[in-house]
Amino acid sequence: MNQSQIAEKYGVTRAYISWILKQHAKVSPRRESLRLYWPWPEAKTAHRQSKLGRALKDHIVWMDLQDPDELSAEAGMLLPWLYGELDLGQVVEFDPTIPTRGKSPAGWIFRDRQVTDRDLIIRVNRYTQLTDEMEKVWRMPETRPY
Repeated sequence: MNQSQIAEKYGVTRAYISWILKQHAKVSPRRESLRLYWPWPEAKTAHRQSKLGRALKDHIVWMDLQDPDELSAEAGMLLPWLYGELDLGQVVEFDPTIPTRGKSPAGWIFRDRQVTDRDLIIRVNRYTQLTDEMEKVWRMPETRPY
């Protein structure tokens, strides 16, 4: 059961569940969100620590927790950049065989949105393991933190 489901069951907010976990649990809510919703098991540390990887991690945290306190210190720069690209009709694709292009890190690329992308902000390919439960965080947020 994730934090959203727990909050719904008890009639409280996700932020309250997040606060309880911060006070009493060993695993931070941010780390738990990333563990549950990161769909690229083949992504290496360099992929996850790239500008786009860090932006996607903050996107996961925002979509799952809706708690600005859980976002990284650089989220104010990363999320507007990511959402700006997505607003232009792009989706993010991960493929570890994509080479480095200029400042763009290897493995990540923005692609033009296709009908097969549905309402997701990521392109699902053979490197993406996306469950139905995970899909909810891979959409554009209705409200944005910045």
